[in-house]
Amino acid sequence: MRLPVSNLTSGRQDLIYFEFEGEKYSLRYSNRDLEKQDVINNYNIELSYSPSVFDTYVVKNYRIVHK
Repeated sequence: MRLPVSNLTSGRQDLIYFEFEGEKYSLRYSNRDLEKQDVINNYNIELSYSPSVFDTYVVKNYRIVHK
């Protein structure tokens, strides 16, 4: 599944933000010297996940891909 990136923060941990089924989530992301606005405007997060207990999901893999 591909979802738009809503934000990217850098600091002690680099985090990439996205929305999935109406909820906001973040994942750790090692920024490759891309500018924040470039990532938000030109990249999607590609997720591989599986259903888990209590109507939750487990993210198996993710990566940033150009739109």
